[in-house]
Amino acid sequence: MAFDPLVVPPASPLSLVGIDAYVLPVTFGEMAGHGRARTAAREGLTKPADLDRSEYGDPERLFVPLWRIEGASESFHVGLTSTHGNGRRVVLPTGGFRHQDRAILVLARRHFAIDPSQKAKLELRDAKRLTELPIEDRERVEPDVTRADAEAEATDRFRRMVAPQSALYASIDVRIRSAALVWLPLYVVRYRYAGEANDGVPTEYHVAISARDGALVSERRPPLLGSLASKLRSFF
Repeated sequence: MAFDPLVVPPASPLSLVGIDAYVLPVTFGEMAGHGRARTAAREGLTKPADLDRSEYGDPERLFVPLWRIEGASESFHVGLTSTHGNGRRVVLPTGGFRHQDRAILVLARRHFAIDPSQKAKLELRDAKRLTELPIEDRERVEPDVTRADAEAEATDRFRRMVAPQSALYASIDVRIRSAALVWLPLYVVRYRYAGEANDGVPTEYHVAISARDGALVSERRPPLLGSLASKLRSFF
């Protein structure tokens, strides 16, 4: 049974006019990357006991677009808390400042299963302009998330980083400094599993390895509880 193509055009492709678009070159060798991706797909402490019966696809190289949003957030809040001492309840004021300054990655393709935005390391110092290092169509995932939408998501994440859990008064300020669209190279292995861990329903899973440093940056695996139950059953 064949796997569907990973690279398909989006319903509404994003225009790159006026966008700072970059590509990160491949620095982790193809043979090593393919080997690490194959190993990651077949191993793991929580893999189902019958994972070896899965159907595996060949390793694929893929360039996935990410918005790299640089910004900062600050908050000031005032609240109240209570404590007990000498048999009495005492109300004390709480509050203070919080600050975050960093780059946030946002996946630039909606509804795409492979998402390295939470784990990947992405610095622009090694990036090349897209015009200087073009990507083959069969390896390039086209973006469809606008800069405005990416900044809105990043702003929300910046706010949550510094927001107090409870406060009588809170002031939060978020400042976005820059945004760049960057294609990150990955080595991907997909596999189809239908076994004890997912009640025999054929489902496609994947692991994705960064073609920059070989780190695991995206994965979808069989359900954890089902995998653990499968392992326990294999011992009896």
